[in-house]
Parts: sequence; C-alpha cells; structure tokens
Amino acid sequence: MRTAVALAYALGSAGAGLCGCSSSSAGAGGVDAATADAGADSARDTGSGFPTTDAGDVDAGGGGSTCDQLRAQVNAYGLVARACNPQGASECTAAADGLCCQITVSIGSTQAVNDFQHAVTDYANKCGAADCSKVICEQTPSGICDGTGTKGICR
Repeated sequence: MRTAVALAYALGSAGAGLCGCSSSSAGAGGVDAATADAGADSARDTGSGFPTTDAGDVDAGGGGSTCDQLRAQVNAYGLVARACNPQGASECTAAADGLCCQITVSIGSTQAVNDFQHAVTDYANKCGAADCSKVICEQTPSGICDGTGTKGICR
C-alpha cells in the first residue's frame, strides 16, 4: 500500500491531479489567470488545487505533514477509482466527489470509489476545505477511458 501511495503522490505532484482540472483560464480582458497570478500559483501543484505545503502536523518520520499524507492517500485511491478497461462497455460513466471537483470513475469500481470518498472526507475533516479558488473543473462523467489493451484510466 505504501508503494501505491508514493506512486500516486508522485503522479499527482507531476500534474496528473485527480480533479481533472486546470489552473489556467482566461480572466477579464483575456489575460491568462495562470500568468496574472503566477506568484500565487507557484505554491500549488499544477491542476490539483492543493497547496504544495501546508501547516498541518509534521510527521516525525519525515513523511511530510499529516495533510500531505492524507492528500497522497486521496490521490492513490482516486487512481484506483479511475481505473478502467478501454475495451469495456459503459466505462467511465459515473462521477465521485473529490476535494475540489468531481472525478470520472469506472462504474464497476464500487469499493475503490467508496475508499476514495472516505479518503476525501478524512482529508476534509482533518485538514479543512482545500483551496479550490484557482481550480477549473471538467465536465463529469467523461465517458472516456484512456489506455491500451485492458488497462486504462478515466479521463
């Protein structure tokens, strides 16, 4: 489990946020919000809506703050809930509430979706609401499963 959490955290930090969101949008006057607010955005993971650091309790084991660890858990469960089969019928036709946005999930992933929703609730209860002020959510469910063979991820 610890490996899956680390992998999901790395993927989430690399801009593969679960929200399916983008931190850039055209603001008033056609100015890109990401450009206008570059200073504010520099403290955020691209597209996730999470601060890159938080003021949560620091874990003495060097694994980051409690909120960082809970965020990694949300990302890990979200990846599992988004797993799909590109060759399957009716894949990616459901949505689950995330921290900022709904994410598209596979209809056959009931336990994974329940685990994801529990992790989102746990994060919100222990760390407060995520700052979603710069997050643009995509329409869900997408109905799109990206991947090859029988392994994919809902967009």
